[in-house]
Amino acid sequence: MRDLPPEAPGAFSELLELSRVLGGETMLFLPDDRIGFVSDNVRSRYPFFGFPDGATFPDLYWSVVHTGMSTAESLVVPPADYLAMIVNSRRANPVLDFRKRYQVEGSAVDLLCHHRALPDGWTAQVRVDVAQLRVRGWVVGAAPRSVFEMLNTVHETERFEALLNRLSLGVAIVGRDRSVRWANAAARFALLGGLGCTVQDGRLIALDAAADIRLGELVQAAADHGRGGFLGMPSAGNPTMVSVGAGLSVDDAMILIPPPAPVEAVVRDALGTLGLSPGQCDVALSVVTAGGPAEAAASTGRAYATVRKQLVRIYAVLGLSFGVTSQRALAHLIGQVASIAGACPQQMRMLGYEDC
Repeated sequence: MRDLPPEAPGAFSELLELSRVLGGETMLFLPDDRIGFVSDNVRSRYPFFGFPDGATFPDLYWSVVHTGMSTAESLVVPPADYLAMIVNSRRANPVLDFRKRYQVEGSAVDLLCHHRALPDGWTAQVRVDVAQLRVRGWVVGAAPRSVFEMLNTVHETERFEALLNRLSLGVAIVGRDRSVRWANAAARFALLGGLGCTVQDGRLIALDAAADIRLGELVQAAADHGRGGFLGMPSAGNPTMVSVGAGLSVDDAMILIPPPAPVEAVVRDALGTLGLSPGQCDVALSVVTAGGPAEAAASTGRAYATVRKQLVRIYAVLGLSFGVTSQRALAHLIGQVASIAGACPQQMRMLGYEDC
């Protein structure tokens, strides 16, 4: 039953492709209700069934009922009556769109189902887990009513993901159990680079024991109540601070990972667009990083008087447009420039991030 029957209707290939794009589950039924094909993720959902040759839809249904995935209470009507209703509906309607809820390990799983009649009495069904990030989409709105509405959401999500993958700000979406549901290229890069946390068995784990406990608390608070916070990640090589906040639903939390220190050439380019000459860029960066004109003169080998003159010219260039007339204001502006430069696509290319 792993291979598609050669006599299967050609129209089924369209549903298979739709299911693939949506990350869905696919089942094909022969005219006599025998199961002709199931995708691997259907097998994963019903590991207790085995899908033996000759198995029918009613066989699968009763197996689901007996294992407790569907209970008499959730079906509202007696299980036998519910089965008869399903079979009659599938035979009477060429197209059906509906939602189905199962209990899996104590948690509810919502599936949006699309049933379609195919030529010569064959039927097929595509089912998609509504909880999938790519199905829900990044923009909160009305839940999709059919798998075809889901398809539009997935395409919008793919475009948004492509945008997030161009930033060096790390973005990761995790469940309340810290299972990583999605991460952009910068987050994946950071987690591989000794950030102070990593991914083990699909879950976000802090390497420091105390930080790991606090991370779990923040993720659950964000997922359940929309409240998060900041967390320092101790690391011998690369300590950092991350932000934990509300995700896209009550089950999600969003982890923001700061970009790495910006490449100096990127910051210089950005300052140059504000009107500073290369020499003025050198002085501006030296004054801010070294602590003052005297320290900048010592660190760059320039005369103190030269640094002072350059600083006056810098204030003249930046004072009118940006109100920079003091060392403190200059440090504030350079901090803004550095934060933007650290998250820009140019920085991503220079760092050689994957997927960019």
